[in-house]
Amino acid sequence: MSRHALVEPRRPTQAERADHAVRGHLAALVVIVQQGTDDEVCLAARSEICRLVSAVCTALSPHRLDSSGHCAVCGPDCELLNRLSRALLPVWL
Repeated sequence: MSRHALVEPRRPTQAERADHAVRGHLAALVVIVQQGTDDEVCLAARSEICRLVSAVCTALSPHRLDSSGHCAVCGPDCELLNRLSRALLPVWL
């Protein structure tokens, strides 16, 4: 076989395809919110907010706080809780 033979690219896994689809969907929502008309933004909000809140709650469900206020799974350095807190902090000010 020639050293220049084409190597078939690795097929993405189902998880990778799902990750790509979710990230693409979120990116499209950001574009709509930043560049869409008021009507487009309102439509996107109505159709997506419940799904986004549900997704965040699902991701957070195993990371409930223990009696000392730390993640019961990861401890005080929970990457998920820390990142979400930083991302949402402006909302809570």
